[in-house]
Amino acid sequence: MQINPKKFKKKKRYSVKRSGSGLGLFAVDFFKKGEFVIEYAGEMLTAKEFDERNNNKYFFEIDSHWVVDGSSRKNMARLSIIPAGRIAK
Repeated sequence: MQINPKKFKKKKRYSVKRSGSGLGLFAVDFFKKGEFVIEYAGEMLTAKEFDERNNNKYFFEIDSHWVVDGSSRKNMARLSIIPAGRIAK
């Protein structure tokens, strides 16, 4: 018996589309309140490193000491709008 890997692949519940202001992440399914949607990934920087490297628009401040550099193209969450204070720690 052969297993079809596509059968077990998790369906993405979002897609990348172009809007009037550029690329964005759009939901293609409903999400329950508080449900995990996507992880904002990237290199963790100290506040000092951030001040030295502040050269792109995909930085996400965790607190006064830590910042995530989300500029990698692998980080699809950089195209989302994350409401302030809604980060899972």
